[in-house]
Amino acid sequence: MDLNKILVVDDDPNIREVLSVLLSSEGYEVEEAENGKIAIEKVYSGDPIDLVVLDIMMPEMDGVE
Repeated sequence: MDLNKILVVDDDPNIREVLSVLLSSEGYEVEEAENGKIAIEKVYSGDPIDLVVLDIMMPEMDGVE
């Protein structure tokens, strides 16, 4: 059975950790990214991502871009 993959994108490591722990405990596979540029790399890496939880206010590339 394939797990649904969720990408958590936030510049705050504490928020990423809490969301990752909570989502993993519910059976999701969780990837993390600390900014928009890394998130784009992960989205286009080839592994399908089912959902992105995205912070809007981040350095380098924000969630709106």
